[in-house]
Amino acid sequence: PMFKISSSPRESAVFSAFGRAVYHFNRVGDSLQHIATLGGFAEECRLVGEGPASTVVIATGTSLHVASVRDPRVPTIHAQDAHQSVITTLFSDAPSGLVFSSGKDLKINAWRVDLDERRLRLLASVETQAWTTALHFDLDANILLTGGLDSHIRVWRLEDYSRLVPLSESQETHGVLAMRYHPQHDGMLLTAGQDGVLRAWRLSEARVVHRFTTEPDTHRGLRVVRIDGASGRAVTAGEDLSIKVWRIVGDSLELLAEAEDAHLDSVSGLCVDGPSGLVVSSSSSGEMAVWQFKGDTLVKLAGAHQAHLGSVTAQYDAASGIIISGGGEGSVKAWRLAGSELVQAAAAEALHATGIQALQYDPTRGLVLSADAAGVICSSRFADESFQSLGRVQQAHAGRIVALQYDFFTGLAVSAGVDRKLSAWRVAPTGHLSMEAGTLDRLPKLALAMVFYAKFGLILTAGIGESIQLWRLEGDVIRLMDIEAEGPGRSVLALDFDPALGLLAAAGADGALGFFRLEANTVTALPAQIMCHAGWARCLQYDAPSGVAVTAGDDGEVRAWRLADGSVRKLAETSAAHPDGARGVLFDARSGVVFSAGDNGAIKCWRLETGPPGTAPELVFVGAATGSSGGRSFAAMPGSESSAGAYYRQADLTPAA
Repeated sequence: PMFKISSSPRESAVFSAFGRAVYHFNRVGDSLQHIATLGGFAEECRLVGEGPASTVVIATGTSLHVASVRDPRVPTIHAQDAHQSVITTLFSDAPSGLVFSSGKDLKINAWRVDLDERRLRLLASVETQAWTTALHFDLDANILLTGGLDSHIRVWRLEDYSRLVPLSESQETHGVLAMRYHPQHDGMLLTAGQDGVLRAWRLSEARVVHRFTTEPDTHRGLRVVRIDGASGRAVTAGEDLSIKVWRIVGDSLELLAEAEDAHLDSVSGLCVDGPSGLVVSSSSSGEMAVWQFKGDTLVKLAGAHQAHLGSVTAQYDAASGIIISGGGEGSVKAWRLAGSELVQAAAAEALHATGIQALQYDPTRGLVLSADAAGVICSSRFADESFQSLGRVQQAHAGRIVALQYDFFTGLAVSAGVDRKLSAWRVAPTGHLSMEAGTLDRLPKLALAMVFYAKFGLILTAGIGESIQLWRLEGDVIRLMDIEAEGPGRSVLALDFDPALGLLAAAGADGALGFFRLEANTVTALPAQIMCHAGWARCLQYDAPSGVAVTAGDDGEVRAWRLADGSVRKLAETSAAHPDGARGVLFDARSGVVFSAGDNGAIKCWRLETGPPGTAPELVFVGAATGSSGGRSFAAMPGSESSAGAYYRQADLTPAA
C-alpha cells in the first residue's frame, strides 16, 4: 500500500513512498508525470519528505535515509535504528536541512542533514507519554509543534541545536490525527481529531489558544506589483483574479482601469511597458494574456491558455514586440502577438530540470537569465529565432531561487533564495556567471520580493513580516543597512521600483497596495494606500508619467488604476479574464496593451480603451495565445518567480523563438 505522498511547496514536485521505493513525479496540470524511481531499500518506505539540495528524506521501519533525486550516483545517507521502534511521523524542513521524526518508541528526535559529512546528525531527543501523530517546525520562530493521541498540542523550542525545550501545551478534546500550521496567517493552527472535527487554534507568544471552528478565510491578497516611472502608473494583481492599473499623483493613488477575472486562476506575474501601455500577465496555471492600456481602459489583446506547464514567468521587450516566458516544465519560449492570439515562435525545451522561478532578459544582447527551484541559474542567448545555451551555475543557492534581478548596464545580477541569502553575479558578454558578492549571514526573514538598484548598489527585500529592508553592495559583501520601512499588510509579496522618481511600490498578502519614496538612503511611506484585490495581488506594474498602475491577482481580474490628488481611483477592469487566477502582467503605457498570464498556462492580450464622454474606461479583450502545454503561469518584469521561459512578438503574438 501507499504509505505517504508528499509534495514540495517550492515547485511542482510530488514524492510517493510505495513498497520498497520512492517515486518522484512532476505535477503537470491535473496529472502527474513520472520522473524517477528511488529503489533498493531493504524495508518498505513508509514516509517521505523533501530534503535540502534536491534530496528526499525517507523513513523505512526504524531507519531514516537521505537520497538524491537528481543524481542516482550520489550515495544515500543512512541512519540505521534512528528510533527503537517503527517511525510514525516525519517532518523535513528543506531550507534548513532540519528533520524531525517520532516513533512508536514514544520519542521525538531532531536531526540535521549534513551533506558534507554524508550523515544525519542527531541534535536532540525527548520522550513523550503517547504516540506523536503530527509534527510541524516553524524555522522563522524556531518552534516545533507536536500533536498526539494523548489529545495534547505541545510547543517546543530547539535551543542551541542541542535541546528540545517544552514551552507550553494545550489540550484537545480528542486525539490529534493531523495538523497544519500557517505562521503567516495570524499564527493559525488547524487540527483534525479522532472525532472527525476540524478545529482552529492560534499560536501566540509560544502558546496555543483554542479558536474553535472557523469559516474558511476567503480574504486573499496582492501577489505582484509593477511600477513604471515614465508613465506614472502602477499595475497590481492578486488572488482575486483581477489586474488593476493605478496612477500615482503626488502622494495619492487613483484607480485607472481594472480587468476583473483576468485569469482563471491567481495572477502570478506582470510585465509592464509604460510608453506603449502594454501589460503582459500570467497565472499560476500556465495561462498568459496581453493587455493594452488606452486612456482609462485596460483592453485584452490576446492570450495563450496553455503557454506552459505550471507557473509562468515572463519578460517583454517593447522594441521587438517579443515576450520571453518560462514555465514549470523548465523550458524557455518566445512569443509574438498575432491578431487575437499569442503564437509561439521558438522554445528551448528542458533548459532546466526543475521549474523556472525567475527570468530576466537583456534585449540588447539577447541574453536570458533563468533561475529554477533547485538553485540553478542558467544563461542563454536568443538570436536568429532560436535559443543557445551559454552557461550554468549549479548551486547558486541551496534550494529554490525566489527572485532574480539583472542590470543590463553594469552586467550585475542579484539573486535571492530560500536559503535566506543574497548573491550578486557578474555576467560576462559570453554569458558566463561569476560570483561578485554575497551576504555574510542569513537574512532575518525569507525574502519573497526583491529590487536591485544598480546605480547606487542598493538592494531592497521584503517578505514574511511587514518590514522592507535595504542592503548595499560593498565590494564582495552585501551588507544590511540600518534602514527599514513598514510595508503594507502582514507580508510583502511583491516590490517594484522606479529609480527616476525614487518611488517604490509594495503589494501585501492581505491585498493592500502601498507606495514609498527612497531618498538619501531613507524610505518614507506615502499616504496613498488601497485594497486593490479581493485576494492576493500577484503582480503590479506602474507607469509614472501617466500615474497608471495595472494589477492582477488570484481573483483572476486585471485592473487599471490612477493615482491622483492623494487617492487611488479604479479606471477599468476585466471580467472573467482568468477564472483560475492571474499570475503575471506586462503593460505597455504607450499603446495601452496589457498581456496577462493565468494559472492554467494561458496568455491573454487586452487593450485599455477610453469610451465616449461620461462612460467608464474598459479593458477590451484582444486575443489569447494557445500553447502546446498547460499548467500554472507567472509573468513578471523586471523580476519574477516561476518555472520556464518563452518569447512572443507583440505584433501578432506568435512565438519568436
